[in-house]
Amino acid sequence: MSNEREADRAAQLRRAIRLKKAAAARRAGARRDAAAGTDDSARTGGSGSLPPAPRDAPRRLGELQRAVWLAHQLAPGDPAYNLVSAWRVRGTLDVATLERAFQRVVARHRILRSTYHGDGGEVSQRIAPPSSAAELRLERLVVAAGVSAEQAAVGAAQQPFDLGRGPLVRCVLIEPAAGAPVAMLVLHHLLADERSLEILWAEIAELYADGAEDAHPRAGNAGAPRLQYDDWTHWSRSRLEGAGADADAVAARREAERSLRSRLDPPPPAAGLPYVATPSPAAGSRAAAPGARPGRLISHRVDAGVAAAVRELARRCACTPYAVYTFAFRLLLDRTLPDDGPGDGPAADQDVADAAHAAADARAEHVFGTPVSLRSHPATRDMVGYFLAPAVLTAGVDSTRGTEEGLGAWNASLRRALADAEAPLDRVLEDLPAALRSGQPLLQLFFVHQQLPAARGLGDATLEPLLLDLGSAKFDLTLFVGERAPGAASAEPGGEPALELALEYRSDRFDAAGLERLLNHYRTVLERLPHHRGRLGELSMLGDDEAAALDLWQRGAELDAGSQPLLPQRIDAALADAAEREAVVGAGERWSATRLRQEASRVAAALRR
Repeated sequence: MSNEREADRAAQLRRAIRLKKAAAARRAGARRDAAAGTDDSARTGGSGSLPPAPRDAPRRLGELQRAVWLAHQLAPGDPAYNLVSAWRVRGTLDVATLERAFQRVVARHRILRSTYHGDGGEVSQRIAPPSSAAELRLERLVVAAGVSAEQAAVGAAQQPFDLGRGPLVRCVLIEPAAGAPVAMLVLHHLLADERSLEILWAEIAELYADGAEDAHPRAGNAGAPRLQYDDWTHWSRSRLEGAGADADAVAARREAERSLRSRLDPPPPAAGLPYVATPSPAAGSRAAAPGARPGRLISHRVDAGVAAAVRELARRCACTPYAVYTFAFRLLLDRTLPDDGPGDGPAADQDVADAAHAAADARAEHVFGTPVSLRSHPATRDMVGYFLAPAVLTAGVDSTRGTEEGLGAWNASLRRALADAEAPLDRVLEDLPAALRSGQPLLQLFFVHQQLPAARGLGDATLEPLLLDLGSAKFDLTLFVGERAPGAASAEPGGEPALELALEYRSDRFDAAGLERLLNHYRTVLERLPHHRGRLGELSMLGDDEAAALDLWQRGAELDAGSQPLLPQRIDAALADAAEREAVVGAGERWSATRLRQEASRVAAALRR
């Protein structure tokens, strides 16, 4: 899960706002101190400094890692939180050099040598010495004939991690009987986010190119970053707790918690997607781990012109493509999960339209989440760790507005939601007892926007990205929008797509055919939204084939009697012959055959509209 480009921009914006507020607060404080005859110039360690954690400081689980830790405790064998980066290898690979490069990268980063241990409500981090990386081996799996490299890769990626024993990172090479090998990094999500995977592969490629022989892992952690993830978690905690807490950071956290709490009170209802699965013995082909959520991943490739049109719409509305993609997801949910809000349909008169506009920022009936990167400090940009927090998107869409006006209002609400992402969701929910009593998870629906990985070099070999379905799902439904950077080089003969859509869903809850339609509907919304000139409520999510089928169903099939008249035609002919004879008697009325034909024709015409 990432949204790296948009989330990093949002994080930088939040940090700039905090620094501006902090500077204003310091100026105000200096004026107060001057009036009181004191000097504040000796204070050090403002919000911009991130020092290494003291050597004797306890290493504890980071706040952002807490939800992942709890999810693992509920289902230790669930592969949903196995973070996988798989690549198809084209060309010759030096296995020994790859293993040495992997060992050196693990030696560099303390979090890759960590295990986690619960003790009396606290979870501590234990870090093995750099020399322990020399004990790691690249796992080589030789695949028998008849088994594809992808099938073997899925099986290897599904293997669970023991957070208390480790190691929590694996490097795997799948060698099939025929076809290209597959190279993988598999980590527990507690250690890293998708941005971290990019950092690790870049380091592996650099060390591989150098032969990975200038320093053996037992010799130490040469090239290790001065600041690492445990330094950041200690710094983050110290800014909010204890005598040295940063007053500005504490105030900003409280404001984010207040804002998020107000948007979630009262708690939203459970999302009821209509595509309910029919239980069958074949519904789950893979045996799920105890407590795991069986899932499936489906994906569609989208023409590059759609991404270009989205970027142009974003430019016109002074927002980002990420805002457009989330806006389209909200529109899709409004069609799929209708509510009774003021924005459900075209306004009947001006008073209704004014009321709908006034409620444009009101909460939608159903909320969804999106991951936000909290790499706001410059030192975290190239740091390996888990920096993701969920932003809860609660705003609705006024369907009486046009596309650009509606998108502008959505973008404003989106920015507010991203700013609230620093508030710890679990603690906010503790203040909303109704949310805990409901028995339903708050976030059942998720949206993820990410940069599609491009092919990369590894010595003389080329690595092509490979998407794997691990047969598990973190949430009921997650929509992924993967965007290819404009001008990215193609590694496929037919060219890589500029956009890829994917749905990860609970296969024990939802019907596969229904979710395929849902993904098609989202693609249709994306295709039409940039060019839509009417009200948002008039934007259809149906494809041409679906629209034609619906029109046929509404009108009824054309009758072709051939040589023998069909039953409807015979009834109509009999009523015509009967003319003024009584055909219906009841409820104090007597209808002639002619009157019955007229009423039947009126009802049929109304049904066809």
